[in-house]
Amino acid sequence: ITAYEKFLSTPGWLGWDPQQTWFAAHLALARLHLARGDKEKARKLLDTLLALWNDADPDLPLLRSARQLLAAAQ
Repeated sequence: ITAYEKFLSTPGWLGWDPQQTWFAAHLALARLHLARGDKEKARKLLDTLLALWNDADPDLPLLRSARQLLAAAQ
């Protein structure tokens, strides 16, 4: 969790190659928080990811996974 939090707090990932990993890290960290029972932290991460992808193709696997995980975090 600490490594993911450090990675996500580093600015400047959008618009270049590590961008996909940065998006995926939100989902991975949200899963870890949810596994620990911290639904609030999971929801915050997923809300951030979904806000960035509000116009994304709805068929993106990562986007579908994020929406499913958000439903589980409710």
